[in-house]
Parts: sequence; structure tokens; C-alpha cells
Amino acid sequence: MAPGFCGFVRPPGGWWGLYEMVPGFGLGCVAIVGVSLLGPAPAPAITDMFARMRQQSGRRPG
Repeated sequence: MAPGFCGFVRPPGGWWGLYEMVPGFGLGCVAIVGVSLLGPAPAPAITDMFARMRQQSGRRPG
């Protein structure tokens, strides 16, 4: 092992012994969903355009 390598790569720690990126990803997803639910609903023009594009693509609604 190269000298100083252990200083840059630490074993998993923190919450539940996971890397810091795993809880960060989960909390980021929760924040994205929370902010999108707290914000206003999209304008009818946007939802109508989305429905038209979905219909043109041949996908079922819902």
C-alpha cells in the first residue's frame, strides 16, 4: 500500500456503516420529492402538452 493511501480512503462509517454517499443520495431523493410536492402544480398547458406527447408516443396514460 502506498504511503498516505489510508489517509484518503477510509473504511465505511457513519450511519449504519455505509459510505457517506448512500445516505446523501437517499436524503437528496427525499428532499427532491418533498420540494416538488410542496410547490405549485404544473399549469394546465404543461399537463395538456405532456398528455399529447404521451399519446403520440403510443404509451398508455397513467
